[in-house]
Amino acid sequence: MNDYSEVDEAAIGRIAAYIQSTHQQGKKTRLWATPEDEGLWSVLLSIGIDLINTDDLSRLQRFLLKQ
Repeated sequence: MNDYSEVDEAAIGRIAAYIQSTHQQGKKTRLWATPEDEGLWSVLLSIGIDLINTDDLSRLQRFLLKQ
């Protein structure tokens, strides 16, 4: 499993700006093709992502219940 707590800060900044822009338009954000990694999910939640895309719904459910 990768550690996404040290994701490229510039990339996170771009994603955060995208999320903010999308929210200003009254829309929700969801990114496809992201790694299935709880560390990354934590980062995405911290910058305001609305929906986490995953094929492993039970793992995501366990992760969200721990939050």
